[in-house]
Amino acid sequence: MKKYCIFLIIFFLGCAATQTIPPEGKVIQEIIISSTFDEVWSKLIEIITDLNMPIESVEKVSGILTTSFVSTTIERMAKISYHPEVKNYALFSNCRYKLNIFVKDLGNNKVKIKIKPHYELSGQLMDRPWEIVAHSNGVLEKEIFDKMTLGE
Repeated sequence: MKKYCIFLIIFFLGCAATQTIPPEGKVIQEIIISSTFDEVWSKLIEIITDLNMPIESVEKVSGILTTSFVSTTIERMAKISYHPEVKNYALFSNCRYKLNIFVKDLGNNKVKIKIKPHYELSGQLMDRPWEIVAHSNGVLEKEIFDKMTLGE
């Protein structure tokens, strides 16, 4: 009976937490923008702040910006990440992510931005803890890149 109840829970919750899996080779995690380094850096700080992502560290000289972990919903996590061995995220109760962002001045008013997200999910199933690290599907990066390039 216990297994049957767990099956029903997974079945009904699973529909809302199905992942978005990207086509092979289609995750874009870096772009080049026509602008100065200082303009890109300022805009990036503004975007991260507008997205309510706490900044953990800033090293402008090195071009590194790291956010603190941000908690999110299962639905949002399923939209921005995937794990090839997990069909849906309904089993997980805790979802969080952080970003490592690298900004590099290429000269001639060209700046490269590279975003490396880190996604974590955890939860309990039958009194056993579950934890996984998921992969990016490029959705969060695209959201940030779109905001960066609107002014171009």
